[in-house]
Amino acid sequence: MDYEYRGLMAESWDLLRGDTSEWPDRAFFRWVIRRTGQPVLDAGCGTGRLLLEYRQLITDARAAREAVQRFHRHLVPGGTIAMSIMDLDKELHSEEWSLDAEAARPDGTVVRRWTRGGYDPKLQLEHTESRYDVLQDGRVTHTEYHRRSPGTRSYSLSEATSLLAEEGFGEIRCLANFTLRPATPADRLFCLLARSRA
Repeated sequence: MDYEYRGLMAESWDLLRGDTSEWPDRAFFRWVIRRTGQPVLDAGCGTGRLLLEYRQLITDARAAREAVQRFHRHLVPGGTIAMSIMDLDKELHSEEWSLDAEAARPDGTVVRRWTRGGYDPKLQLEHTESRYDVLQDGRVTHTEYHRRSPGTRSYSLSEATSLLAEEGFGEIRCLANFTLRPATPADRLFCLLARSRA
């Protein structure tokens, strides 16, 4: 599989995300770790920040099931998996380029990320494109394009909980966003907590 996190996408990941210290997922996952104990299986992606959107990056349903099976095998009996899932069917997608982020590097150059994408509700697959521009003194000096097609698979609340149950997880809790409120099918972002059965 050819992962797209390379070049300017990887180099400017943290820069374009900005300060994440107050993002609600940090406190939420800290609560999960304190509540469930350690050790913690970090199956996240990113540059060291706690990101658990890993399962949606696997666009093939069979491969996603196999990944969940591997996570189950790596957890100690009674261990907890925590994952955030975004129901992409509730997202707005635009075929037009829009400026998504902009930030200055320490050397004074500026990185801009432009994005566009689409969603196939029948296949539950998101397709995205990103364009990264590096500007020096207001002029574009370098451009990179990244295309993910498919890029992300969407899961409804019922699909995600069923997959965990089918692969041997129990005590499944579904929480809205990064809060302790129970999730409903209307929630765009939900977090699943589930325990590995012995």
